[in-house]
Amino acid sequence: MYNSDLKRCYINIPKNASSFIKETFKDTGWVYSTVNSPMTIDATIVVLRDPIDRWITGIAQHIT
Repeated sequence: MYNSDLKRCYINIPKNASSFIKETFKDTGWVYSTVNSPMTIDATIVVLRDPIDRWITGIAQHIT
């Protein structure tokens, strides 16, 4: 996703708060874009979760 006013790019990584962040950014003017689109970027946003925490959450959901 890209915000041309802020010159910021968000790279979506599934299972790393992606659903929440995509909806929040979409509601505030961010748009989907591809890497090969011409754009000026000052900063890139990537959200990563701790892999152990991610595994614990996933296995808990699987068990229940």
